Amino acid sequence: DTIGKHVGAGANANADGGSHANDGAYMRPAPGGGAGTLECKDSRTGKSYAIPISTDGSVDAAAFKAIVAGGDGRGLVMYDPGYINTAP
Repeated sequence: DTIGKHVGAGANANADGGSHANDGAYMRPAPGGGAGTLECKDSRTGKSYAIPISTDGSVDAAAFKAIVAGGDGRGLVMYDPGYINTAP
């Protein structure tokens, strides 16, 4: 349909943004994009990290503690002044 072609969903898109797989099963779009992995590379050290993304599209800020560059071993911390991008 026209809307699906504009948002890149192709001819199998439904009006609600879902789609039908080739077998005809309905696939609802995942909230927040779904589960996956955020791959990060620290430019300070050259090390790469994989941060899990949950099914609701969120990441656990504590996972960034594994990214350590300094001698204190503290790791990265998240800074969100005013809680602009903090999950309830």
